[in-house]
Amino acid sequence: MTVDFRQILCDSSKKVAEIAASCVLDEPERIKQVTEIMLADEYPYSHRAARVMEICSGQFPELFDKQQNNIIPALQKVRSEGIIRGILKIVADCPVKLSKKNRGILLGLCFDWLNDLSKPVSIRVHSMQFLYNISVHEKDIRDELISILEAGYADGSAGFRSRADKILRKLYHL
Repeated sequence: MTVDFRQILCDSSKKVAEIAASCVLDEPERIKQVTEIMLADEYPYSHRAARVMEICSGQFPELFDKQQNNIIPALQKVRSEGIIRGILKIVADCPVKLSKKNRGILLGLCFDWLNDLSKPVSIRVHSMQFLYNISVHEKDIRDELISILEAGYADGSAGFRSRADKILRKLYHL
């Protein structure tokens, strides 16, 4: 049966996002449709599709893994902060397996976003978490991450400082 996700995503409620996610989880090949809507960067559908991707990836990270070659390179062009936030939340919090190329793209983007004071705190915090997760295995980025967090601490929002505190404590003990 064909599912019109644009029609499903006309409502922004959490329940609708969960229904759309269950449609994907019932037939995992539908994740392609969700990815296409998300990357079209059309408000409000793309934001809502990002939420569906987040729900699906939380339960089955391999669904994101299969779409990462479409999603990660496209992040460089996405204007919507809601989409960026959703994807960063997935890569920061879910056990996804990124390719070396995609990990490199995200490293660059996350350092840029973390340094960009005009970005919303949610994007900066998820970037911070992703970079910390990578720094556990790649020592080369630890010093840079520490210096950025220390430099941004004084002017950071409460959310930024809270996450920076937690991550800096962990980084100092690595």
